[in-house]
Amino acid sequence: MNTSVSDGGSTPTEQLGARLARLSPDQRTELSRKLISEARAQPEDRDAPRTEKELILARIWCEVLGLPDVGVNSSFFALGGDSISSLQISARAAASGLRLTSRQVLEAETITRLAEVAVAGQAAAAVTDVAVGESVLTPIQRWFFEQDLPDSHHWDQTVLVDVTEPLDEATLLRALQSVAEHHDVLRSRFFMADGEWRQEVRVDAPEPACVVVAEARDSDSARSDPTGAAVTAAQSPLNLATGPLMSVALLRSSGGSQRLLLVVHHLVVDGVSMRILLEDIETAYRAFRDGRPADLPGRTLSFRTWAKRLARYGSDPEIHEELDYWRAVPRRDAAELPVVTRTDVPNTVGRSRRASAMLPTDVVASIRRDVLTIPGTTLRDVLLAAFLMAWRELTGRSELQLDLESHGREPLDEPLDVNRTVGWFTAIYPARLSLLSHERGIPAVRAVARQMASIPRNGLGYGLLRYLGGRAGAELADLPPSHLTFNYLGSFERTGSDALFGPPVQIPGLLQSDAAVRRHLIDVVVSGVDGALLMDLIYPGDMVADRDATTLVSRFAAIVTELAEESRTAAGEGFRDFPLMRVDARHLAAIGRQIGQGTGPATA
Repeated sequence: MNTSVSDGGSTPTEQLGARLARLSPDQRTELSRKLISEARAQPEDRDAPRTEKELILARIWCEVLGLPDVGVNSSFFALGGDSISSLQISARAAASGLRLTSRQVLEAETITRLAEVAVAGQAAAAVTDVAVGESVLTPIQRWFFEQDLPDSHHWDQTVLVDVTEPLDEATLLRALQSVAEHHDVLRSRFFMADGEWRQEVRVDAPEPACVVVAEARDSDSARSDPTGAAVTAAQSPLNLATGPLMSVALLRSSGGSQRLLLVVHHLVVDGVSMRILLEDIETAYRAFRDGRPADLPGRTLSFRTWAKRLARYGSDPEIHEELDYWRAVPRRDAAELPVVTRTDVPNTVGRSRRASAMLPTDVVASIRRDVLTIPGTTLRDVLLAAFLMAWRELTGRSELQLDLESHGREPLDEPLDVNRTVGWFTAIYPARLSLLSHERGIPAVRAVARQMASIPRNGLGYGLLRYLGGRAGAELADLPPSHLTFNYLGSFERTGSDALFGPPVQIPGLLQSDAAVRRHLIDVVVSGVDGALLMDLIYPGDMVADRDATTLVSRFAAIVTELAEESRTAAGEGFRDFPLMRVDARHLAAIGRQIGQGTGPATA
């Protein structure tokens, strides 16, 4: 391309900078997407790892993101990365001798830039870490006990995976015990004292349970849900007061194949933790099978110390400065759900129903390749925008108050590494999102991304104020609650061709008593499994019409597909929207830096 036109003796890059300064925000966003499309057309040999750090990071990215290979200049977000996978990358990098934070993964965006900031060696301990003893309850744990659930010892995180080789029961039990000894929070017990729930982390771990269950595998339905016998057998040993808090059921079919159902009480795990546990169970099992010690990756900060620091952070004046923000979010008219037809029946787990949709891998790949090139946009932003558009079609309303969940492992006021810490870190917080009548398609995605970016600390401060903020907490408790929750769980991918466990054969979920009262009327849960996106809408069958639920989740999926097509078409137009911007490949990087391309957000 011709870049020889002179402008007062300035260099070509300076000329481009002057022109960029005159672009509108929408033009800059559009140009950013075009640049990435153009960069993909450049020779791929520039993307091969060249240094030892890049080789290590490329291997880790492939493992975490479920890819056969990755270029060192590829966008982390376009490859399917999010804040949850950034935690996994940081943890695996530490196990390989590279020190970096999850925030650095998000901000660097490419392996080339990440290798520049990664430091060889182990991180020094930032705080004195005592893992055992009585522990302060975190906001999310207080949220749990506040609900006063029946059968609270059965409120469990689960994941069901295929097994690629026959497992020996004794070796598996030994691996479970090793993992329980390694991760301190799994040695917890919960008890009442002076009318309040308490948590204590013990030195010794109660023996986890490992049960074997015969399973029929003669239909597709058998693959979608574990048998009732397996669930009962895995849940039965769990006990909040005495432990254990983790168990597995080994499901054996008559044909000889196996599946593993991992069940852990939610008080001590979250979605990130379940990934860590599966990896560590596999590592320990392989080691014991081969006659070696488990040698699990090094621990990060104990959950007990994190909880103590979190409580201290809750009294920080900086957090209390957020109170006005959180006061302004809830609004009764935005929280109401017009699809609810009656309220005189109990909203229990046993009466709930599920409407589902699935986005195939090609649509998901297109979203990541084309839509996520919009600067500052995450996959969760895209999903939320699509859901809001579907909600507007169904109800005629352009504003919705909903509860969101984030991983909660946000940086506090000191460097605390919890990337490989098992525990329940989740932050739940209300958000009020809206779309203007003309905002559809990609402009709607940009609008939601801007609103999500305005939420302070990815929602962490709300729980601190609500449960640790004294009078502020009582004030927030009196505000109109959300009746709908939206939770993007991130992606669950196979970690390698020789992995012992495959990807989940169902969405990792929550096992609860049928008598438990559901906190929300509608739960929207989205999870990535093996490159596809699974969308679930859980609702009370007596209160919401099946037709409305099915329409909502179907339109939700359809609008995501439409966004992929819209963005793919726009990306294919090249630089026609900018006929005067003639650049060649050597200027792409300079332009990208000037418009901020390559700096991703720090949220999922």
